[in-house]
Amino acid sequence: MDLAQQLQQLHQVKELAMTNEPDKVLPKVLETALSLYKQNAARPRELSRFCAGLYLDVAAHERIPASEKPFVAAQHLHDMVGMCQGPWVDHVTYRDVLLGVGSYYEGLFDLVAKTSNEALWKDLVLLKEQVLHQWRTCFPLDAGDPLQDHARSLGVKMAAAKLLARMVVVHSRGSGVSISTIPDNHPVIKNKAALQAESRKLLDVLITYLIDEPMMVAPLFSAVLNCLAFIMKRRPVATARILGGLLRFNIDNKYQQDNESALRYRLAKRCVERCYKNFVNFGMKAQLIRNSGDLAPYHHKLGKIAQTLHMIAEETKSKGILNFDPALTEKKMSPAEREKYLAACNSRMSKSPTPADPPIPVPAPVPAGLPPGAQLGMVTPQQPLAAPAVQNNAPVAESSDLPILIKLQNYTMSKSSVSNFFNNSPVAFDNNYASIYSLMNSKNSEIDLSGLSQETLVKLCTEAIYRADTNKVIAGLSIVAQRYTDLMDKAMKHSTGDADDNDRKKKKPKLEESQAISADTEDGSTNVEDEEESKEFTLGPPAPMSREDKLRHLQLIVSNICDVSANEEAAGLTTPLDQLPVLNRARLLQWDNRTSWVVLLTRLSSRGLQADESMSNLVRQHIYNYFLQDFSNRVAVVIEWLSEEWFSESVRSDAHPVYNEWSLRVLDGLVPFLDNSHRKMFIRLVSELPHLNRDHISRFTSLCLDPLRAPLGFQALKFLIMFRPPVKPLVRDVLEEMKQRDESVREQCDGILTKFY
Repeated sequence: MDLAQQLQQLHQVKELAMTNEPDKVLPKVLETALSLYKQNAARPRELSRFCAGLYLDVAAHERIPASEKPFVAAQHLHDMVGMCQGPWVDHVTYRDVLLGVGSYYEGLFDLVAKTSNEALWKDLVLLKEQVLHQWRTCFPLDAGDPLQDHARSLGVKMAAAKLLARMVVVHSRGSGVSISTIPDNHPVIKNKAALQAESRKLLDVLITYLIDEPMMVAPLFSAVLNCLAFIMKRRPVATARILGGLLRFNIDNKYQQDNESALRYRLAKRCVERCYKNFVNFGMKAQLIRNSGDLAPYHHKLGKIAQTLHMIAEETKSKGILNFDPALTEKKMSPAEREKYLAACNSRMSKSPTPADPPIPVPAPVPAGLPPGAQLGMVTPQQPLAAPAVQNNAPVAESSDLPILIKLQNYTMSKSSVSNFFNNSPVAFDNNYASIYSLMNSKNSEIDLSGLSQETLVKLCTEAIYRADTNKVIAGLSIVAQRYTDLMDKAMKHSTGDADDNDRKKKKPKLEESQAISADTEDGSTNVEDEEESKEFTLGPPAPMSREDKLRHLQLIVSNICDVSANEEAAGLTTPLDQLPVLNRARLLQWDNRTSWVVLLTRLSSRGLQADESMSNLVRQHIYNYFLQDFSNRVAVVIEWLSEEWFSESVRSDAHPVYNEWSLRVLDGLVPFLDNSHRKMFIRLVSELPHLNRDHISRFTSLCLDPLRAPLGFQALKFLIMFRPPVKPLVRDVLEEMKQRDESVREQCDGILTKFY
C-alpha cells in the first residue's frame, strides 16, 4: 500500500473517530499512524503532519476525559519530540507538536511528579532547550536575511510562546499544578530552586522579545502580550516583573519591513496598540494592576498610556484608517542601523551558540512619605540592566555614577522624616539661577550632583517630574516664576538708578550736543531718528490660505465643537429666556454643552457655509458620522440637523436637493444596522423628518423583505399611513411594488392595502 492510500485511510478513520467514541478510537488511530511513520525510513512530511495534527486534536477534544489525556500524551511524546529533530523537520509538524505539548504540559508535569518518569522528563527538557535555542531564528525554515526572518515562521514562534508561558506558570510557585506540589527529595525533579529561577528566565525571554525586537511583528507581539496576561492572571507574583518590562516596550520604535507597504505597517501598529490597551484594561479590571502598594506607579503610568492609545484609536477611527500620508507613516531601518544590528547579531552568535536573553529589571518601589527630592534617588534595580541590541529604550547608569547615586539614596532616606524640608519663599535668597529653582532649604542641599553624567541627570529629572503630582508641580513652578519676577524687578530698578546718575554726569555734554543738533536742524538738515520715530508702523496682511489649509482648519474647528459635548463645565448665563425682551432672545443665548453645539454645527452647514458647497458638506459629513457611531442615542441630533437643512432650503426656494441627498444618505447608512429592538427610534425618525418622498419610502423595502426585520418595516409603513396622510399614496405604490416583487410578503401587503385603502 503506497503512502497516498495510507493517508486516505487514516483520514477516513479519523473523521469517523471524531464523532464515534473518540476516547477509545482516536488514541488507537494516533498509535497506528505513528507506527507507519516509524516504519517509513523516508520520514514523509505528509504523515508527520497527520500525526502531529492528530496529537493536537486529542488534546483539544472535549469528549476525551481530561484524566486520560496526560497518559496518551506521555505515551507518544518521545516520538513527537523525535519528529522535531534532524534535517527533515517540517514547519507545520513542529508547530502542532509545540501546541500539543503546550496543551498537555500541566498534565505531563503532574505525571512526572507522581510517577517519577525520568524518560518523560528528559523529553520535556530536550524540547524546552530546543525552543530556547531556536527562539531568535526562523527554524525550521532556512535562514536568510536576519531582518527578513523576523516575520517568518510566525506559527512556530507563537506556539513556542504559548509553551514557554505554560512552563513559566508550572515552574513557579502558586495554585494548581506547580513546583509547590513537588517534594524536596523528588528523584527526577531534584533542584526546585533552579527550576524556579529558570521560570524567571523564561519569562524574561518573552518580555525581552517585546523590548529588543527591532521590527514590527504584529502577530507575535500580540501573542506574547496575551501570554503575559495569562501568566499575570495565574501567577500574580510576576505582575511587577511583567509591567516593568511592558513600560520599556515602545511600539513607535519598531521598524517597517522592507517589503511591507505603509498601509500594512499602519494596520500592524494599530493592532499592537489595541492589544497593548486591552492588556492594560484587562489587568486593571481584574485587579491585577492595583492602584496601591508597589504597583501604584505602574497603574498610573500604564493608565496614561492606555488612555493615550484610546485617543489615538478614536482619532484614527474618525479620520479613517486609509486616510493617512504614507511618507509620514513609513519607518524603515536606515543602512547604518541595519549594519549595526547585523554586527550585534553576529557578535552575539559568535559568543554563544544559545542566545541568552538578559533579565528584566524590576524597579524598586518608592517608599511612602518621602519628599519629592528623595524620590530622585530611588533607582535601585534588583537586577542589572541589559542594553538592547539596537534601541536605547532606557539609559544605563555609568559605573562612575553609581557611588554618587548610592550616596544620594542614603541621603534622601535620611531626610524622609525631616521637617521644614521645603523652601516656599517667593523671594530668592541670592541672585543666581540655583536660588531661583531650589525648593529646598540651603541646609538640605548638601549633595553635589555635578559629577553625574548628563544621561543619568536627565533620567532622574524626568522620572521625578513624571511621578510628581501635577498640582505640586504647578505650585513649584509658580514659586519659581515669583522669584524670577522679583529678581527682574530688582535688576530693572538698579539699572534705572545707574542711568539717572549717568544722565546727571553727562547733562552738560548732552545739552551742548542737543544745541548743536537743533542748530543743524534749523539749517535745514534732517534728523533721521525723529523721522524714524514719526513713521507709523503697519502690520502687513497675512499670507492667503490655500484651499487645503482652509478645509483642514475647518475639520479641526468642527472636531473641537463636537468635543464640547463631553465638557462638564456649567453654562455662563442662567437667565430664563422668558424674562428677556423678545428682540433680545436668541437660539444660543443660553448655552448647554449637550445640545448647543448641534445648533452651532447645523446652522454652520445650512446657512453659514452655504456659499461653499465643499465646506458645507465637510460639516454635514462630520454630523453624519457622529450620528452613525451611536444612532440609538443620537436620533435627536440627526432630526434637528435635517430639519434645519429643510427649513433653510424652504426659505430660499421650493426645491430641497441638499435635504433629499443627506436624508437619503442617513437612511441608507442606518437601515442595514436596524433590528426589531430599534422600533421606537426608527418610528420617531420617520415621523419627525420634515419631508418624505417616494425615494424615502422605498428605503423601507429592504426591511420589509427581510424575514427577521419585516415587523419593523411594516410597522413603520402603517405609522406613516395613519399619522402622515400626505405620504399615504406613496406607501400604497411601495406596497404594490413589493407585492409584485416578492410573493413572500404578498399576504402582509394585501392586508394593509385592504385595511387602509
